Amino acid sequence: PPPPPPPPPPTFQAEDGIRDDISCLVGSEMCIRDRAYGNMSIISGLVPLERVAETYVRLALETAQAVDDLPAQAWAYVTASVYTVGRGQWDRSLELIAQAVDLCRRTADKRTLGLTLGSYSLIPYHRGRFEDAIAVNAEWAENAQRINNLQHHIFGLTGQAECLLRLGQLAEAEDRLRECDALWTGREAETVDDAARFRQLGVWALLHLRQGQADQARETAQEAMKHIGDVASASQAIMGDGVADIAEVFLTLWAADRQLLTEQERKATAEICRVLGNYARPFIILQPRALLWHGEYARLRGKPRAAKRKWSKGLTIAQAYNMQFDQACLRSRLDQEMAD
Repeated sequence: PPPPPPPPPPTFQAEDGIRDDISCLVGSEMCIRDRAYGNMSIISGLVPLERVAETYVRLALETAQAVDDLPAQAWAYVTASVYTVGRGQWDRSLELIAQAVDLCRRTADKRTLGLTLGSYSLIPYHRGRFEDAIAVNAEWAENAQRINNLQHHIFGLTGQAECLLRLGQLAEAEDRLRECDALWTGREAETVDDAARFRQLGVWALLHLRQGQADQARETAQEAMKHIGDVASASQAIMGDGVADIAEVFLTLWAADRQLLTEQERKATAEICRVLGNYARPFIILQPRALLWHGEYARLRGKPRAAKRKWSKGLTIAQAYNMQFDQACLRSRLDQEMAD
């Protein structure tokens, strides 16, 4: 008998006929390219190549809108927001995030929703609106728990603890950190990036310092430094907060007693300040915090003029981007320097 006829060709979808006249791509090919554009906007922002990153943001959004693919559109919006949040473009970021959240909820895409909430959490935090940041981080942790995303769950809890610490609610901050500790004991913890552990240890160290437990603060900061290689490359703005926390702990201990830090800890202080500078270059939102602690490092090394220049520059940036908490910290340093 003759061989059976070949199978029919795949069904042609209407969206497959949408062709990009520039690259001659159609349908799903454009969706793949859209995700690539979104990823390149983040990479270019890290270098930083601001003009190139802006181009990739525009291309990602244009491509997403040309194809009727809601998950691809959501990815384009959230990756664009990662870049714009790091550059302190608050209003633009909120618009992108609102679009991403709407698309994620329409498609029940909880993983991309988690990434969106993570990007969103940085806006109220760096603007000093800690109650709002706690609410976003709580939603992030709840969403992560529903889909069993351990890394996002830890990020959400750590973010809440960071904000509670800034508000002086130390007992509540400790509760969130202990919830994190419980998550690290599970077998699934092997899947979590060690950078998340560094960030949590940074908040723990600062909490111990606020509680007047200098020895525990030092020990926790030393433990965090064992993971410094995992955060040395400034890949995520959210990791910069943990780096700044460790810098604050070492510098505060040094200021309290110049003989308190060992030679190894002074080298660790220099290292953490260097890494904090790495984060400040691509992420404008971390520049005031970096200049705050770089200024303190200069002061402790007997360079008051350099310290004042750094604090003044940091205050100017914090004012330009309406970062109220950082403004208050930098003003306090400058006022104290004038009084001395």
